[in-house]
Amino acid sequence: NQIKLKLPGRFDSKTAVNATTSVALIPGNTNVGMAGQTGTVSIGDYFTLANDPKIYMAITGGAGTISVFPAIRNDAPFGTGIKFIDVEAELYLTEDAQSINYTETGRICTYQFNFVEALK
Repeated sequence: NQIKLKLPGRFDSKTAVNATTSVALIPGNTNVGMAGQTGTVSIGDYFTLANDPKIYMAITGGAGTISVFPAIRNDAPFGTGIKFIDVEAELYLTEDAQSINYTETGRICTYQFNFVEALK
């Protein structure tokens, strides 16, 4: 079963807000042109494209064009949304076994599970 998991903190850009592509992207592109954002993308910022659940990372910073890893997987037409805030991962469990550990009289719970990105 597939789930969506919002990735807070480290996965939210501290300086960039959501934008759109300023050019059409094709699979294999490692540069993404952006328009409509305020702020600057920082190295290490994570994002998704509106038509692709894959999480990408900026490997250069800036306000116009950034380099990304991994390479773009799907076509993204001009004007496709780029989401730097509230990035969500689409995941599925790789096995049915999970572990739960309660400590300090049940106030802290550690939950462990194995998953992979659900890429379409």
